Amino acid sequence: MAKILRINSKTKELKYEDFKDEWKYFGNRGLVAKFLTDEVDPKCDPLGPDNKLIMCTGLFAGTPIPTSGRLSVGTKSPLTGTIKESNAGGSFASHMAKHDIKGIIFEDMPEDNCWYYLYIDAEGNPELIPAEDFLNMGNYSFVEKMHERYDDKISIASIGIAGERLNTASTIQVTDNATGHPGRAAARGGIGAVLGSKKIKGVVIAKSKMKIKPEIADKDKFNEAKKAILSMLKSNPVTGAGLAMVGTPGYVDLTGGELAVMPVRNFNGSKLEAKKLVNLESRAFSAKIKANGGKTGVACQPGCTIRCSNVYNDKEGNMVTTGLEYETIGLCGSNCDIDDYDFLAKVDRICDDIGVDTIEIGSSIAIAMDEGKIPWGDKQAAMDLYNEMYEKTEFGKVLADGAGAVGKYLNAKRVPIVKNQALAAYEPRNSQGMGIAYETSPQGADHTTLNTLLESDFDHKATVGIAGILKDSRIGVTVCDNMICLMAWFAISSDKDGLTAVADAMTGLYGEPFDVERILNIGAETLKMEFDFNDKAGFTKEDDRLPDFFYNEIAPASGMKYEVSEEESQATK
Repeated sequence: MAKILRINSKTKELKYEDFKDEWKYFGNRGLVAKFLTDEVDPKCDPLGPDNKLIMCTGLFAGTPIPTSGRLSVGTKSPLTGTIKESNAGGSFASHMAKHDIKGIIFEDMPEDNCWYYLYIDAEGNPELIPAEDFLNMGNYSFVEKMHERYDDKISIASIGIAGERLNTASTIQVTDNATGHPGRAAARGGIGAVLGSKKIKGVVIAKSKMKIKPEIADKDKFNEAKKAILSMLKSNPVTGAGLAMVGTPGYVDLTGGELAVMPVRNFNGSKLEAKKLVNLESRAFSAKIKANGGKTGVACQPGCTIRCSNVYNDKEGNMVTTGLEYETIGLCGSNCDIDDYDFLAKVDRICDDIGVDTIEIGSSIAIAMDEGKIPWGDKQAAMDLYNEMYEKTEFGKVLADGAGAVGKYLNAKRVPIVKNQALAAYEPRNSQGMGIAYETSPQGADHTTLNTLLESDFDHKATVGIAGILKDSRIGVTVCDNMICLMAWFAISSDKDGLTAVADAMTGLYGEPFDVERILNIGAETLKMEFDFNDKAGFTKEDDRLPDFFYNEIAPASGMKYEVSEEESQATK
C-alpha cells in the first residue's frame, strides 16, 4: 500500500503512514501544495521548527508513462517567503516509487548540532545515520562516499556546503540516472537550506527488493493511453528527435537569435552579438560534445524517451558535468558576457558540488560585473568569485544567498528579481508574456510555472489581450507538474488529443472516469492552494511586480519597455 515517511528531526522518530484518499489525486507539485497548506503555517520562519521539507513523486510514478519519474521537493522558501516546489529528474523518485513511497516529510528541527543522513534499505526500512564525517563536503564527494559505503544502485538527494550553511540559493542535488553523479538539481528557492536546518545531509535510497508496482484498475485502458502518449512524444519533432540531438542548449538558437530574449549583460535588453551566438548555439555545443567524447541523448531519469540530458567532457575526455542546461548557459554565460562552453561546464560542476542554483548565482555574477566589481566577460575573475563560495569569504557567503543579497551588498541599481528570486533566462521586455510569468508566479520569478515559449504563434511583443491564453497555459503547466516532465508536456499539450490521452491514463490507473475538465481541475486546485498559501503569508498584488528598470529602460532589441498593465497581469492568476 502506498505510504509516506515522516522524519521528526528533533525526536529522531521515523514512521510510515498510509497514503490518504484526500491526497490521491495530487502528485509532485500538487501533493507538495496539499501537504504545505494542510500542515504548515504560511507565516512560519522558513528555517524554523514549524516549516517542513517535503519530497514527493507524481501521479504516474512507478508506471511506464514516459517521464513520470520526476521528484518534487517543496517547502516554504527561505529565499522568497512564498510556497515553493522545485522539480528534478534523476533516479530518486523512481527509487521511491519502487518502495511504494509517495512522500518523505522532514519535520521540526534538532536542538543539538548532530547531523544525520536518512538511509532507506532494500526492504524499505528507514534509519538516521550520523553524518558528522561528511560535513563540509561537496555533493560529488558525498555521493562518492555513499557509493563506497553501499553500492552503485543507490539513489541520493543531498545538500552541499551551501545547504549546510543555510544559504538561501542552496539546492538539493539528485543523482543522475545515467551517470550516478549529483547533476540533477531541485534548484530554486533555497530548499537546500531547509534540509540543512533539519541537520540532514541527504537521503540515500537502496534499490528495492520488493519490486512494487502501482495497481492499475483498467490495464487495457491505461496501456492504450500510454501508447498514445508515447506516439505523441515520438512524432513531435522536438521531443521525438530535436532534444535528443542537443538537449536544452538548443534553445539558444531561438532565444539568442530570432526572439532575442536570451539575457545579455544583466538583462540590458540587447540582442546577443552574432559572434557570441555562434559560440553558444547548438552547433557549437554539439561540436564540443563530439570533440571531447561526451554524450547527448542521455536519459536523466529511468524510462525517458526524450533523452534531453548530456554528459560534458573536458579535452582529455574526463567528465566535467552532466546535464548542462539552457538556464545555466543563459545566466552564467550570455548574461555575464561569456561565450565559452568549457568554462560554463566547469561552472555547472562547481555549482552542483557546492549545491547552489546556477540561475541565482549567474545573475549574481552579472550584477557584480554591472557594478564594476569585476569586468564584463572576465572568466578568471568570475571563476574566482565562484570559488569564494567554497572559501566562505565575506562575498562568497553573500553570493551563495543569491541575486537579491548581492544586489543589497553592492547597493546595485539593477537587480533582476521578483519576490527576491532571480529571473530565469528570458528578457521580459522582449517577451512581454514572460514578464507576466515572473510577476504572477506563486513561487517568485519562475519560468517553469508559465513559459510563453511553449505557446505556438505567440506574439511576444503583445501587452494586451494575452491574459486568457496565459491563464490557460499556467493551469496546463501545473497539471504537468503533478505528473510528468515539462518537456513531455510540450508535445502532449500541442496535440489535439493530448489531454484526452492523459485523462484516459488517469481513468485506467484509478478506475474512475476522468475527462479533460477533471484533468485541468488538478492544475486549478493546485494553483488555488499555492496562491492561498501566499495570501496567508502576507503577499499581495503589490508584490507581483518586476524591478523598476524594466519599466524605465528601453530594450534595444525590441524598442520596448515592459508595458503590461497590472490588470492584464493579474487576470492570469
